[in-house]
Amino acid sequence: MKFGLKVLFIIVFIPILFVGGYVTYWWLSYIDEDVVTGSAYGFTIGDTKNEVIADFQSLRAKYSDAHVYVGYGNRAGDNFSVPANLKSQSKIYEYDKWDVLLDGQYEFFNSVDLKFENGVLIEIHRHRQNFELP
Repeated sequence: MKFGLKVLFIIVFIPILFVGGYVTYWWLSYIDEDVVTGSAYGFTIGDTKNEVIADFQSLRAKYSDAHVYVGYGNRAGDNFSVPANLKSQSKIYEYDKWDVLLDGQYEFFNSVDLKFENGVLIEIHRHRQNFELP
């Protein structure tokens, strides 16, 4: 009887613990939050676009492959991505929504989205997920 309980434990409970641990990891590592006052992730609400672009330098110290993704239209090809550095200022300055892709070009699972109004940062949105949603 004891041998049967051990086998049952191995067959049933260990996979349940594994799946439960994996789901818990997903839940604990997922970030989806908005900041509209103060500062977060190296950016400060109320900063101008020039000040935000200057903040890219400290961001690149931690995320060396960070890129800024800009979507500027409704069509599939209406977007571009440039490295998050001072040289990219002229390409992104006219747009009011910048998605800073922290893990590299077209890597959307770890990003900081910046929204501007009248040239001033009004919203910081942080998104991170370590898994693909079905």
